[in-house]
Amino acid sequence: MANTPPRLIIQRKFFSYLSHLSPKELDDFIGFARSGRRKLSAIESGLLTVASRHHPHYGIGEAQLRSELPSQPPLTPAKVNVYLSRLTEDLETRLVQWEAERDPMLKRQLLIRAHRRLFNERAFFGESEKLREELAARTHSGIDHHLHLFQVNAELFYHSHTPKYAKEVSTLDDMEENLELFHKGIGLRLFCQKISRSMFLSTTTENNDHHAWLEFSGRHMDLPFFRLYHNLLRFQIHKDPQDLQVMIWEFKEYNSVLDRRERAICIGLMINAINPFSIAGDETYRAIHFELLNYTMEHDLAVFDDEMSMNLFNNYCVVGSTLKKFGEVKTFMKKYSDYLKVESKNELIDLLECTIHYEKGKLKEGYQKLNTVSFKNIQIRIRARSLQVKCLYELFEADRSYQETLSSQLNNFRRLIKNQKTMGDDRKRSYLNLISMIRKMAAGRHKRVPEKSRIKQELETILHQFKHPPVSRLWILERLEQWG
Repeated sequence: MANTPPRLIIQRKFFSYLSHLSPKELDDFIGFARSGRRKLSAIESGLLTVASRHHPHYGIGEAQLRSELPSQPPLTPAKVNVYLSRLTEDLETRLVQWEAERDPMLKRQLLIRAHRRLFNERAFFGESEKLREELAARTHSGIDHHLHLFQVNAELFYHSHTPKYAKEVSTLDDMEENLELFHKGIGLRLFCQKISRSMFLSTTTENNDHHAWLEFSGRHMDLPFFRLYHNLLRFQIHKDPQDLQVMIWEFKEYNSVLDRRERAICIGLMINAINPFSIAGDETYRAIHFELLNYTMEHDLAVFDDEMSMNLFNNYCVVGSTLKKFGEVKTFMKKYSDYLKVESKNELIDLLECTIHYEKGKLKEGYQKLNTVSFKNIQIRIRARSLQVKCLYELFEADRSYQETLSSQLNNFRRLIKNQKTMGDDRKRSYLNLISMIRKMAAGRHKRVPEKSRIKQELETILHQFKHPPVSRLWILERLEQWG
């Protein structure tokens, strides 16, 4: 049997691009990449050296490529993929800048679009001062910011007869229609993000714009970007399981067409859309939730600029622990914990270890660890206190001596929630309803059977009548079920 020939690096998108550059253009790009606009890693600098050394043919294999790169930290194919992806984004940005420099009219038009988009973003976010400040912090000088958006959303800019990653950009006239589509695409994504945020905060919106967005994106299903966000929006609005299956299948089918960061945004919104059903205890949704989280890791959509979001890290560990996949969760935490922000990393790890103890039924170990850790991050502290009172209630079910401690911690938890100035009223009410239900359950748990049955029925009725369902509603139902 003949040996399989080694994969040449020219088959990589990055080196394929570079092979079409002249030596002068290559030197210009390497200078651009090393200009300090972002800090390059040692591996990225090594890749640029390899690019210069072997230009323009790149006839070496993957193994030789790795041998010519720094070996510290230990280099894996996955790491090389991450660094090549970043350099490819730098190169695509530079290619567009070259074209804008050659075409003053294009540059002027892009600048106008940049300011128009900034104005519309501000209008979209309304009068929220905090969000406006965050937006301003993320917005660089007009042309640079818009050229970055251009590169990230290339498939919306290029005219249909232009190869997606061609070096030459279409003329301004040819691009006009797709520039409008790009502007609409940003609006569609922002609208999906707004709905996702409302779901996370358990707030309701009266905005009926989804009809217009569904109608518009439905007319552009030939573009993968609009097709994927159309499916996402349908599920966010209608919550139909059939829409969910279509959304996941088509994301896997078309995701390679989108930029890596856009794929990460899209699958992140998909995960957020499924999250409420997973939290509510639907086993089918929970399994799909974990499947998408694994897909995010396997396809390198989790880490950007050597950082993973705390929310994604937490989601994986909590959902995995709930599904009793403790081995996978442990491996995940070991592999990715170094990508968390330093200031909250240890607190989140401590909380997740307590969560794993709880899911394993080790209530005392979880409760004791929660008592020994000081949580400074307010979001983590609230979740820790929620887990703490749940642990205490279950310990109280088996041992009445925990009654006084449970009552004291419920009072502390209530003060913590009442004092939150930035938490939405709906979310605050959901936490207060959890505290109220635990108090009522503790008061009736050890009553005699006839009275306990009556109290249980009353509590189940109250639970279904809440305007703002308690946090951990499924857990409450499970504990009431234990009453017999």
